[in-house]
Amino acid sequence: MIHQLFKIMTWMGSEWVLWTLFLMSVLTVWVILQRWFEIRRLNNVSSRFWDEQADKWFRGGSQLTAADIEKLKASYPCLESEALEVTFRAMQSGSTAPSEVVAAYLDQRKLKLEKFVAILGTIGANAPFVGLLGTVLGIIRAFSDMAVSGLANSLETIGGGISEALVATAIGLFVAIPAVIFFNVLNKRISNLIRKAQNLSQLVLGQSNKQ
Repeated sequence: MIHQLFKIMTWMGSEWVLWTLFLMSVLTVWVILQRWFEIRRLNNVSSRFWDEQADKWFRGGSQLTAADIEKLKASYPCLESEALEVTFRAMQSGSTAPSEVVAAYLDQRKLKLEKFVAILGTIGANAPFVGLLGTVLGIIRAFSDMAVSGLANSLETIGGGISEALVATAIGLFVAIPAVIFFNVLNKRISNLIRKAQNLSQLVLGQSNKQ
């Protein structure tokens, strides 16, 4: 059974591998687009929040009220306003560890933002090996054709087969490199968003403890 399956895979050569890599590239593009715009939107609003609102938090002259929270959420739909709301609710409820409440909330938000991002890491790690598999199968098929047709008539055949097989490796790298790049970029941006929201929450909690 395994021998027959291997013969079928070899007979197909690298063609099925190329289709697999094509599907992986489509999935890569979909994940990048699906996550990129959401994270970029949050990052833009976050930057605007810090540019327009951060000074009064660092000066320590701001007291959170329910009205302030609603205004911030409406004007700045980002993780910072969400973290402020969670911080405010935790303090209002008399929580003994509001920082832990905020940390748990932001951890859940991080999991949501990281949705599908792991796919990029998986594709980036495995696409080169899929391409290499296509190359190996293509070379096996080329030498198999040479054995059937004979050496005298097979130079052109084996040359074309090996050339086609090497394309699979190139495409595997072509798929993997963008996947790895965007996997790192998206994870870095998500970590920065979470860190800025945590810093703001800690700042507000530290100021409230002093007063």
